[in-house]
Amino acid sequence: MGAIRVILTAIFSIFSAIGLVSVILSKAPLGSLIICLAYVFTAMALNRKGGIFIRYIGYITSFILSIGIIGAIYAAILPLLGSTFEPLLFGSSLVIGVIGVTTFFLLKKRASDVEV
Repeated sequence: MGAIRVILTAIFSIFSAIGLVSVILSKAPLGSLIICLAYVFTAMALNRKGGIFIRYIGYITSFILSIGIIGAIYAAILPLLGSTFEPLLFGSSLVIGVIGVTTFFLLKKRASDVEV
């Protein structure tokens, strides 16, 4: 589980860096800094840095990313509704959802390790 935590920390740090550079280059609105902070806080929570506030922001971020699983299910059901299968929608939603679910369970496990 340590390798997964390191990989997820790297992913969230890269997401945050890309968002920060986009804001600096004026390619993204200034409000995107909130999302960048959420990614940084999630990476911090995965490494037990910060307090309970940081951990809750990590939970909220991972929950929002976990909603991507619903998009993957929708993309899988789409051909049954008479539309064409969208592999990009399915793949991206599945990856984002798996990142969110894995982050949530790692945060939960790390929190239970601390409180025991």
